Amino acid sequence: MKLHILFGQREEAYAGQYAPEALVCWDEFSTDENPGAFEHECEEYLQEHKDEFAATRVILVEVDGDEITRLLIKAPTIEGNVTS
Repeated sequence: MKLHILFGQREEAYAGQYAPEALVCWDEFSTDENPGAFEHECEEYLQEHKDEFAATRVILVEVDGDEITRLLIKAPTIEGNVTS
């Protein structure tokens, strides 16, 4: 699965003040179904927050879709030790 993510780096008073932020995220299937809408959402976001970021960029990130599905539907396991 490919994720289209608009990342932003806020204006900083000193280096390292803020970590990069994921601002808008769409999966490849949504962008295929609605071309141009991702770009429109990014533009709208940036217009609303234009003075907050020193840099922005869309970065394509590939993740294991099967692993995400497994993590979403599996029952959580809690491990522990009996102390008494």
